[in-house]
Amino acid sequence: MTTDNHEPDDTGDGDGAGAPQQLRDAYKRKTAENDELKAQLRKVTFDAAGLDPDKGMGKAVAAIYDGPLEKDAILAFAKDQFDYEPDTTDGETTPPPADTDQQQIDNAMGGSSHTGEKKTDAEQIADAEQARDWDTSMALKLGQVLGK
Repeated sequence: MTTDNHEPDDTGDGDGAGAPQQLRDAYKRKTAENDELKAQLRKVTFDAAGLDPDKGMGKAVAAIYDGPLEKDAILAFAKDQFDYEPDTTDGETTPPPADTDQQQIDNAMGGSSHTGEKKTDAEQIADAEQARDWDTSMALKLGQVLGK
């Protein structure tokens, strides 16, 4: 007596077997990675708007805001819902993030490659990716998206 079983084999033994399980695992990993990147973009955008999404007014806004992740849209929402006006003096005293990014790239390259002229964002991203400094690369790309 033989049993005819025509269901796909998820056990991982044999040619092509286990592929559905591998695809599910890959999907779960990519979904988690996507969620993490969205959370990072949300935090960076709120920070650019002068709101800390973990405390105070920023936490209140973040709890109910479900609009586009754009600095101006978040500020408009905060003004409309909470009469929030950003403190403009903080933005003027904060050094630009490009200097920090350049320092991270220089440190990753094992010395200073800064020649006095400012590198373009594309050059900085290429340098960071060449050095396999993915955090710096992502920070530079987020900066481009946010218009920094």
